[in-house]
Amino acid sequence: MKTRLCVSTYGNNVEELSYRIAEALDAGAELVEARLDYLKLIEPEKLARMLKPYADKLIITLRPKNQGGLYVGDEAHRVSLLTKLCRISPAYVDVELDAATPGLIDSIRREDVKIIISWHDYARTPEQDFLRNLCEKALTIGDVAKIVTLSSCEEDNLRVVKLYAYYSPERLVAFCMGDSGRVTRLLAVCAGAPIMYVALGGRTTAKGQIELEEMRRLREWAWTKKE
Repeated sequence: MKTRLCVSTYGNNVEELSYRIAEALDAGAELVEARLDYLKLIEPEKLARMLKPYADKLIITLRPKNQGGLYVGDEAHRVSLLTKLCRISPAYVDVELDAATPGLIDSIRREDVKIIISWHDYARTPEQDFLRNLCEKALTIGDVAKIVTLSSCEEDNLRVVKLYAYYSPERLVAFCMGDSGRVTRLLAVCAGAPIMYVALGGRTTAKGQIELEEMRRLREWAWTKKE
């Protein structure tokens, strides 16, 4: 399976977000993560209308502040927004593991939308038994498990990349943030991760994110070696 490159992007308003999504697709991104938590104002109907033309290439993410995002509103309102946006049939919806209630998951499933169950640690990389437990929970709930930690050393990188030895690579996106973790993004591609998150134009949403064009070259190199 060839990893699809996903530009993570954002905007202060819907028009800016829409422009940047189109820009990313024009630049060759195969998916675009729309970080809705960066929006100053979320108007569900307008947002759905602006995103619908790109829906089959979108990962919808509305990351709350306690999970490293910018959304500070009511959790029930956040869940409602995600559910409404499923009606435009995006490629994926990102749901944090701690927020993956049966009600939310069932409402997304009813719209026949694939689910990424994500978990982030912005401070460290836990022990591997802990990470494996997270993977198992996420894979039980969603279509793809996304496990992201902060790396401070090679041992951290190894713990995360080693997850690919235990779980189906086609359903796992696991890598480390931070400068020392950059190599794990390429290693995840080599392992066969379905998605890798990249930046465009220097607009990063996580430390250590690689630019689209650079990752495209690295992906081609990796797959040439693999073949």
